[in-house]
Amino acid sequence: MSQRELTERLHLQRASVSEILGKLEMRQLVVREQSLSDRRSQDIRLTAEGIRAAEEIAGRQKTEYDELFEDIAEEEQKTLYELLGKLLEKWRRR
Repeated sequence: MSQRELTERLHLQRASVSEILGKLEMRQLVVREQSLSDRRSQDIRLTAEGIRAAEEIAGRQKTEYDELFEDIAEEEQKTLYELLGKLLEKWRRR
């Protein structure tokens, strides 16, 4: 993914993304490489350590999610997702 794509997906300022990526690079979780298709652009990729960290975080997130929603019926969860989806859609159109 390019740094520009990441900036757009995160809805952050370029400088903020650059600073975050710099910190992740220092921790050897990502690398920035010049794009082969566009020399003006940098591609971002996770390192092996970055992949391991992302998988660990995803596992913890799933556990927390499951615990948070364990007392809410499946049908109620579907309704919640639908309502939150509507709110998010409206917020993005602002």
